[in-house]
Amino acid sequence: MSTNEYDIELQVPNNIIRQKVYITLTENKSIRYSLDGERWNDLCYVIPKWNYCIKCAHPLPSNEECHAHDEKREILTRTIAVGLYFRTGTPRRNILTDLILSLKSSINPAIVLGASMSFILEKRLYGVDYKNFDLITYVPLHENEMKQDSDLEIKYNQAELLAHVISQILKLKVIPLFIKKMPASLRWRSVEERWEIARRVYSLNPQIDTKILKNKSILIVDDIRTTGATGNTLAQLLIKHGAREVTLLVAGRTFYYNIYRHLLDKLYKS
Repeated sequence: MSTNEYDIELQVPNNIIRQKVYITLTENKSIRYSLDGERWNDLCYVIPKWNYCIKCAHPLPSNEECHAHDEKREILTRTIAVGLYFRTGTPRRNILTDLILSLKSSINPAIVLGASMSFILEKRLYGVDYKNFDLITYVPLHENEMKQDSDLEIKYNQAELLAHVISQILKLKVIPLFIKKMPASLRWRSVEERWEIARRVYSLNPQIDTKILKNKSILIVDDIRTTGATGNTLAQLLIKHGAREVTLLVAGRTFYYNIYRHLLDKLYKS
């Protein structure tokens, strides 16, 4: 498959970050990236290398129902992820996981991650035509939760950065459809706590005319999907106000090692 070359200009407060990125897909379904066209890094295997759940993008054993999401709560039309995100304690690691973690304290990883997310859409690896999306939005942060770049000392929302990189490449408009009414972390929370918190803290942006949502196909951008509580809560708000379908696009799909540990070695031998 051919290599895609992207010239990214990422606007941040009082600065513009410019970076050329090269993305390619190997015959073994591994995404590789380069910042100079010569030195290449293996980012991760793409999830469509394996059998996977269309709803939540988690790899699955053949012909088995998915246990990585709650079907009764799943509002999203689909989830699209570049590759697997491995939590601490999982006996696997990839550069994708490292970049997602680095994105918590540095703006720069957003360029490679956003370009990779755009690449899988451009190549239709999930069988979805990105030109059918009407607009892009992103998971919001409360102002007290904004990340800070350790070098530039600039505060930012990592999902918003990813959305703007993707918007620049795919020529889709970014609209901030949501607000987060109060700070609330989902980290270390139980599944039920995550869903309860998500329902409590997210709402539609009051400055948005909800008429723009009617019959639209909307792409929500975030860095990772774990339980799906955030993405599905936001999707429910959009569907309630007339959206036709909602897709969640993430860099990493958290691997459910506690459920699928028997699958991990099989995935990496295939």
